[in-house]
Amino acid sequence: MQNKPYILSHCDFEELKSYIESFDEDVLLLSENIRAKDLGYKTLCKIKEKITNESETKTIEISGDIPTLKAENALSVLERFFHTKNKELDKFEEIKDEICHYEKFSSTLDFSIVEEINAKIRKVVETKIETRENLESNNIPKEYIEKFLHLQQNEKRAEVYGYVLDSSLQEHYYSPLVIDKKNDSRIIYAIREPSEIEFLQDLQKYLQENNNALKQYEWCFSRIIENVDSIYIPYFDSQNQAYRKFYPDFIFWLRHKQSKEYKIIFIDPKGLTHEVNARDKAQGFESIFGKNGSSIGGNKTFLYYFNKQNILDSSLKIYTQSTIAEIFYL
Repeated sequence: MQNKPYILSHCDFEELKSYIESFDEDVLLLSENIRAKDLGYKTLCKIKEKITNESETKTIEISGDIPTLKAENALSVLERFFHTKNKELDKFEEIKDEICHYEKFSSTLDFSIVEEINAKIRKVVETKIETRENLESNNIPKEYIEKFLHLQQNEKRAEVYGYVLDSSLQEHYYSPLVIDKKNDSRIIYAIREPSEIEFLQDLQKYLQENNNALKQYEWCFSRIIENVDSIYIPYFDSQNQAYRKFYPDFIFWLRHKQSKEYKIIFIDPKGLTHEVNARDKAQGFESIFGKNGSSIGGNKTFLYYFNKQNILDSSLKIYTQSTIAEIFYL
């Protein structure tokens, strides 16, 4: 990620200036517990340089009139900001245990209910496997097997205690999907966000209606759970003046069957709630992967906000799609 200037509002800058100038330097260093060779002293020097000559110091930018800092805390805040180590992309690697949330499913349901749900899960998963094996053993052509399995959609779903169990994507996603209609959070990592449910429903409909969709690819995808999985996009939060981690809701890997090249697609169905934050995240993506669809080592990487509303910020248009077909028009 590229280094960013710290943006101080005019009122914060004036208050910090008054705070620093009210001390002799030795007293200030003692008050702030800073030694002459500390990183904190370098931060103080940057601030003094800005006070002395505002136009030439690029590490601090003065803009806006909304106070966000207290003068007595400003030095430590700026010190953390200036000395945050930036990470740079070196190469793509196969993931190992970066996605681990599916190993940590848990619930607060009664044991008998859990047993019943597990039985339903086994049934919806095994039904498809058994059907496929029976058809293949009778030398039924593959295209007819797929059509038949599409017609048997109802056998891939079950509903128990308000939870929808769905194995229709089991070849591409850990199976089955557990969707929580009640949104009661009693199954940890069940899918309950309306935006995620809508995206998955649209994806299933797209695959059902387009038998040849993605046929030239081997593909799989996963959800990404914030602060559990270790896949994220670092970005600079311009509103809070801090480096943060962006966890898109889904990540897709598509490997072309002939060329073996990858397309990696991050998808965030609810990403445009705050457009400023969405723009910051897109800039973080660009700082690592380049513009949307840029190639690194023959692999192309994309970020899409799945959004069906109007886009107010034109800079976000290349990162926004409103249909599944637009995302996978490859």
